[in-house]
Amino acid sequence: TLANNALNKLSTFTDPSERIGLEVISVDHGLGQIKSIESLQDGGEDYFIVEFSDTKTKNFFPVKNNVNLRMISSKEEFEIILNILKKDRKMEEISSKKDKLIYFNRSVSKNCIKEITNRICELAVVKDVTVNEQKILDKLIKTLVIEASSVLEISLKESNELITTYLKEENGKG
Repeated sequence: TLANNALNKLSTFTDPSERIGLEVISVDHGLGQIKSIESLQDGGEDYFIVEFSDTKTKNFFPVKNNVNLRMISSKEEFEIILNILKKDRKMEEISSKKDKLIYFNRSVSKNCIKEITNRICELAVVKDVTVNEQKILDKLIKTLVIEASSVLEISLKESNELITTYLKEENGKG
């Protein structure tokens, strides 16, 4: 199922070296590729060395219990994501500024595209968002746009237009 998608795929390889070369995505860093697996100390924990194409940077992610990195979705999985964006969305009742802050800052699993998409749909209908709340939403949308561009083999501009069109449509319906 989609809920068990990319993270589980990344963790199901029996030989860690089978992951080298895989295209991955991180909410915090964008699109990247696993270049190698290294141990930072003798006998220490293994880390994925991931190079991110946009920033030309490399970052380390633990091989075990990784919560910030996942494989790119397949086209079939991404069609499910697009269908989630098309669904009817309703704003949750938020009674105070404090509750709104808690609502926006709830933890979202960075390695589950379905959870990220559901959070985008929830937050996209909230009225009167602050600058910080908008930053949270924008970061999640950017991740979805980057992934859509890669999966659907379209430009970032086309991907951004696709995702924002779905989000702007009244209640998520076309």
